[in-house]
Amino acid sequence: MNLARFIFNSRGISNLLHRFWSLFCRFGFTPARMEKQLQKMTDICKAHDILPTFPATACILRRYPKPITRLQAQGVEFAVHGLVHTDYTQLPFEKQREHFEQAIEIFEKAGIRMCGFRSPYLRSNNDTHLAVSDCNFVWASNFVIHWPVVEQGEFPPQAWEAYQKVLELYSSQSATQYRVIPHLLDGHVEIPVSVPDDEACVDRLELKRDKRRIGRIWQSILEQSHARGEIFTVQLHHERLPFCDEALDYVLTIADQLSPPVFKGQLATIANWWKQRRSSIFHLEVARDSYTLELKTPKEATILCRGMEGSKDHLFFANYTLTSKRVFSGRGILPGVALSSQCHPSWRDFLQEEGFLTLDPMHCARAAYVVEEPNMLTEEGAFNVLQAIDSADTPMVRLWRWPQGCRSALCVSGDIDCMTLQDFLWRIWEV
Repeated sequence: MNLARFIFNSRGISNLLHRFWSLFCRFGFTPARMEKQLQKMTDICKAHDILPTFPATACILRRYPKPITRLQAQGVEFAVHGLVHTDYTQLPFEKQREHFEQAIEIFEKAGIRMCGFRSPYLRSNNDTHLAVSDCNFVWASNFVIHWPVVEQGEFPPQAWEAYQKVLELYSSQSATQYRVIPHLLDGHVEIPVSVPDDEACVDRLELKRDKRRIGRIWQSILEQSHARGEIFTVQLHHERLPFCDEALDYVLTIADQLSPPVFKGQLATIANWWKQRRSSIFHLEVARDSYTLELKTPKEATILCRGMEGSKDHLFFANYTLTSKRVFSGRGILPGVALSSQCHPSWRDFLQEEGFLTLDPMHCARAAYVVEEPNMLTEEGAFNVLQAIDSADTPMVRLWRWPQGCRSALCVSGDIDCMTLQDFLWRIWEV
């Protein structure tokens, strides 16, 4: 690929010149400065009982194994960030898989554990997803969601244009139309990244001199994700930590105070829980006018119910309350969602992923809610149907998204693709 053209198209001439100058200001000729920032970021997270996930390019690991090994010893999770820092959407499936396999080999030889993948520039395509699954990664984190927390009138025109360019680069989707939760994709768990991230705030929206504003932006994302029961994956590169350290500490402090609590973990923790949760079983026995429903779930699972006996007094999410029950019995309405005979089969997986008892068309007359969508599932359609189900007042049992009675989730991540000025120059030949 033509790296210069790619960078120019994704930044524009003004932002590109600013980027070149920022490299000289932030990086040195040795990795010492960046090692210090990685440790500081880890320490900030530790103070809030969470450890970060650092995807790293294999070529960087090969050059600087010692600092990465030291961080791993402290519990930091590492993941593959490509063999080199390139746009993998420009490579065919076979080449992508070859790069990923070579990267895995470098990680294994260095003794660095990893089970996840994040693409450089957060850019991926269907071939990337297939290559990730072929390489047996547990998780990937390439899908980008931007939250409605900044407005055009708040920023200079050139800053807003630069922000729009990064959204285009990431192929970002709006949180107003998408559920910001993990999804099973070709065998691995895809965990979305939230924007505005550090690059958007510091280099695009020009907020590097306003740490408090960055903190408020991230607080807004956290509060919206908590209200919706979704996940906020913070993206913060170590090179921008001097501009975002206070914002990171601030948003983690807010997360510590939220109720119901926030499930904090590394990306591998999130992925493993999502897979474990999907192994849950709903066992329903239906008689003429009664039923018995048993949930077989991991012990950490959070169970919600609506209009049922055995729930706690306070609302947990929407009209749902927490319950410790795993067996429900009653008469009349079945506490699940039925698919009509005309409904497209793709909706079944969506309902199961969202933790609902999914009923066949024969139970439509007694179901708490009926989905009658004849067309294939779309994310916008799923978003709207989910809102309708959650706002209804009929009896319902739901296996919640997050464990341990937590309402939402939070991860901290940051890509390691450069440690020195020389690393940027080497990219020209590596790609």
